[in-house]
Amino acid sequence: MNESHKDEIDRLIREREVIEEQKANLIKRLEGAEGAVATTKTRSMSTLFDMPEEGFEGEVHDHILIAIKNYLKTLDAKCRNVRHRELLQEFLAKNHASGRLLCCAKTVRMLLAKTDGKVPREVFRKMEEFGIRRVDGSNHWKVAYLNLTCSIPKTPSDVHSMKNCAADLIHCFFY
Repeated sequence: MNESHKDEIDRLIREREVIEEQKANLIKRLEGAEGAVATTKTRSMSTLFDMPEEGFEGEVHDHILIAIKNYLKTLDAKCRNVRHRELLQEFLAKNHASGRLLCCAKTVRMLLAKTDGKVPREVFRKMEEFGIRRVDGSNHWKVAYLNLTCSIPKTPSDVHSMKNCAADLIHCFFY
């Protein structure tokens, strides 16, 4: 092996050591960023941005999938950016929602639709299973989910008011 080959090998070894050192520093910075854990092979989405608090595991994932589905509905069939639409459709085909978000929404709708006027305590107890808690108010019940609040009338005005209230809660908390 001649002298130029040895020099080239030494240079490549030094470059590799520098790259390994930079990689180790980057991993340390990612791990230190607000408790996010990163490995050299995979990183979760939480390392890329601060994840909001979830009411249940996978809630943020489900919301993102719903937002993509709704966005795809707004795209015209003759959308010029066909690749954009195809990528999103492929993403949805490979990522499935947990179904818990839809289950929460349907349960809240069913619970409130069955009430004819005042909301019984059993309804609030069942809603607490999904993370919705009741807070007292003067003329309305306040219900909270994570950091969001919505109101339910203590004395509804007509038979449709609880169905409308269920729609408002679902829109505010789940979609």
